Amino acid sequence: MKKLIFISAVIISINFISFSQTAVRFPAQDFTHESSISSIVRASGNQLILFWFDNDAKKLFMSKSSDNGTTWSDKVHILQNYSFGQDTIKELNVISTLPSNLILVFKLKTTSNLFYYSISENNGLSWSEPLPIYFAVTPLQSVKGFYSSLGELSNGTILFTHSFISGTIPRGVYYSKFVNNNWTTHQLLDSTGIWGFIFSPSSGKEMVIYSDLNGNKTDLYFRTSTDLGISWSAEQLLLTTPYSKSRPRVVKSNNGHIYIFYEEMIPTSFNNFYQKEIYYISSSDNGLSWSSPVRVTKFMGDDNYLSATSTNSNEQIIAFTSSRNSDLNYSRSQTYIISGTESFSPPTLVYNNPLPDTLTNGSSLTINVFADDYSQIENVKLIVDKLAEADTFDMYDDGLHQDSLAGDKIYGYTLNNLTTGAYHLYVSIKNNHQLFNVYRLGKIIIPTNNVINSYLLELNKIKLPLTYDGVLADVTINGVEGARYEDKSFLFSGGFYIAGKNQNQWWANGIASASRIQDYLPGLPGFPDDPRNILYVVKASDPPFGNSCMPITFPFLKYAV
Repeated sequence: MKKLIFISAVIISINFISFSQTAVRFPAQDFTHESSISSIVRASGNQLILFWFDNDAKKLFMSKSSDNGTTWSDKVHILQNYSFGQDTIKELNVISTLPSNLILVFKLKTTSNLFYYSISENNGLSWSEPLPIYFAVTPLQSVKGFYSSLGELSNGTILFTHSFISGTIPRGVYYSKFVNNNWTTHQLLDSTGIWGFIFSPSSGKEMVIYSDLNGNKTDLYFRTSTDLGISWSAEQLLLTTPYSKSRPRVVKSNNGHIYIFYEEMIPTSFNNFYQKEIYYISSSDNGLSWSSPVRVTKFMGDDNYLSATSTNSNEQIIAFTSSRNSDLNYSRSQTYIISGTESFSPPTLVYNNPLPDTLTNGSSLTINVFADDYSQIENVKLIVDKLAEADTFDMYDDGLHQDSLAGDKIYGYTLNNLTTGAYHLYVSIKNNHQLFNVYRLGKIIIPTNNVINSYLLELNKIKLPLTYDGVLADVTINGVEGARYEDKSFLFSGGFYIAGKNQNQWWANGIASASRIQDYLPGLPGFPDDPRNILYVVKASDPPFGNSCMPITFPFLKYAV
């Protein structure tokens, strides 16, 4: 039971075009890594290309399909000379232009708020050096850009649409044109909307779709232009529903049909808990009239960061981010793709009651989880992993196990007489389609009765407080704070330092809490919360092999290798 990895089988030869029962994880990505954003595009030669950012590797990848998404190539690392450092891509947009050009725009999340762009003139085989996009005379104004997209006018001009939502620049939809391999100064299109997407529904006509406030929610609005975006019509309501909509993405098929995909925040079965689903509306008359909304995804958790394109057979493929497949280690956000609409998907954990950090020996603990699915839930199991061993317990929704009311999708189970140790708790949820998810609930620690994580070392007139993670002096024990000689402090904070050389690379780490240098954790690597991670004090007056320092054995070491 130690390794309970639940991974849905993915066969690369699956025909995504006809597959409409459930979305599948994109097969070219690393299933052990997290990917929070992707973008799919149809390039020249009717190739589909999907781009995604690997959060763990800190790399941008792409994969191609020449058969409408039936099979995909191995991943290719692009922008290899560009270092993302510890940063993450927050927004990613790609557009294809004739004859074989690709324009890629991305926004960094932490170290920089700027957008960067890179160009490929050979369908993704090589890329230019990423350069920042400045939309205005003052570069600092670009820092506040969010909610971006790439679109195209009827004359082939590429547009970058973005919003400003903070600082001195008001909320609104702006756009910049890509002219002579550079971006023009941004122009205001709408002063209150966000999430703008510009496209051409017919020759000589442009349309912008965006989200705007309508009471206490956001709906979809549009404006049109007949002079290549120089002037725009008044705002018109496109779609209103009871819930907020965002991130519209437009796909125009070869047969002229137009699809607007968007994300909508809808309620779950539980009060005050919401989920994000993907919908679309379509038009067969160049945007003059639109169909009723059609739901694409059917997962009770969040499906977001959507992108969409069409194949040469007039099918639509959507790529989006979801955490549908989890294991005992963590819940990963990864890239999923689908053509058509889902019939069912894995169940989800909506909420669980917070766990205490620590409990006393012999305590009881009641676990409650809110589990939901569009299909029938077959079972919910609590997995308790104590170091190297794991036990599984059935959770109940019968009103008899401190689980609220019977049949309300709130499941409960009580663990009794918990003993000393570190417990990692998970929940497995399975529906009647035999799809399931495993979610990590958290960890609890029950320490031994004689835990020692700090100690006051007294030697003649010297008093030195120390902790089990190596901090010296910077801790208060029995009223003594800092290292002292008689009543005078001679050390405020100290610690241990280690330095070395790995081949030609120098390294160093240490611990000095006052300087916020805290590289060390107690215990063996991977087991920082084991209750046996304490200070063991041996005095000269102790008898040989006495009980002052208990022997330390780690029978679980073999599982950490």
